[in-house]
Parts: sequence; structure tokens; C-alpha cells
Amino acid sequence: DQLKSYLSELRNKTMNLVESYRQQTDNYVILSKIDKVYEKISELKVENVTDSDIKKFLMISKLKDQIIAKE
Repeated sequence: DQLKSYLSELRNKTMNLVESYRQQTDNYVILSKIDKVYEKISELKVENVTDSDIKKFLMISKLKDQIIAKE
């Protein structure tokens, strides 16, 4: 249950950061792909998490760190 809570919080924080980054950037390449990234993050499930899901959450954790570093 703690894992589910942590993953849900990670997903939500990352989605908020992606949305914030969308507002700040004028990079055409990023803007052309950011909707798809946001959608994929929002589709991540926190119930019955598989190894593949854990890998995806590790990637969004890395993405979150990269966005924070750019701010």
C-alpha cells in the first residue's frame, strides 16, 4: 500500500512538472512530443504493478529529476 501511494504521488508530481514545463518552453521538438509523454504518464497504473511498470516509474522519476534540474 505504501508503494501504491508512492507511485501515485510520483506520477502526479511528474505530470504537474511536465505541464509546468510545457508552459515554460518554446522548444518546438519538446512541444511536439510533450502531449504524448503526458498521456503515457497519466496511463501508468499503480494497481498490480509489474516489473515493466516499475521500469516505467523509474524513467518518470528520472524525467522528474531532469525537469527540476532545468528549472
